[in-house]
Amino acid sequence: MAEKKIIKQQSDGTKKTVTKSTAAKTTTSSKKTAKVAVTEADKSKATGLRVGAIILWVLALACELVAIMNVTGKWYLPDLIPTLPDNYLLYLIIFLVLDLIFLVIGSQLWKKANHLDPCSRENKFRFFIQNQLGAIVAILCFVPFIIVLFTSKNSKLNTKEKWIAAAVAIVALLIGVFSSIDYHPVSEEDVNQAISLDQAQVYVTAFGHCFHLDENCQSLHNTGELIAIEASEEATTAAREATRQGYRLCKFCERELEQALEQVPDVEILPVEFGDEYVFAY
Repeated sequence: MAEKKIIKQQSDGTKKTVTKSTAAKTTTSSKKTAKVAVTEADKSKATGLRVGAIILWVLALACELVAIMNVTGKWYLPDLIPTLPDNYLLYLIIFLVLDLIFLVIGSQLWKKANHLDPCSRENKFRFFIQNQLGAIVAILCFVPFIIVLFTSKNSKLNTKEKWIAAAVAIVALLIGVFSSIDYHPVSEEDVNQAISLDQAQVYVTAFGHCFHLDENCQSLHNTGELIAIEASEEATTAAREATRQGYRLCKFCERELEQALEQVPDVEILPVEFGDEYVFAY
């Protein structure tokens, strides 16, 4: 197997190449702080991100509403500012683009918040709604506009302009939905598992979505360069820091971990009489 190049991830997000021997020295954690899965700082930051996401989504929906009013002729910007060019289609495209920008930024904040403070997989409906809310909002941000565009009898657009506006809205809808979906959502169970892995560093690839406990994991067989993630001030273990960044434990590493735990022999505890009392012998 070819020797892998390991790049250490710095606390500021930058990366630094380290030697094989340097990486090997950090296989066990020296942290003695109490391990908490989701800290109060995580929850506070997640709340702030969610509030920001909701504000941006409201702005996105407001842009859609303005675009709808523009289509029906109930609100038109040049009527308020006569110096602006008289072009319905131009303003529709501007508001649709703004709609998309607010939507995508809000969805990224929402996904980051869910990685900091995730919910449990036990309630599948809530887990789905919380993690895919951005995609649902994306549908609300463009589908009503498309419906009004083709059903409104008071539209100020001709047929050609309608199809251009519809094409822009459909493209924006697809971009918004696919960029808002959380393809690899993190659950509360993932975080609890990560916090129990007392390992100084874990490994990720540049474009992967999983973190690995072993640089020689079989899924990394053809990978020549790895990024090493270590514990941070906010995360007491390297695995928890990886989940904060949106990574999940590799299935191969998880399977090997389960097999290793199964090999640990059960210890039988027996009571032994000692004078007038009983003590327990292992």
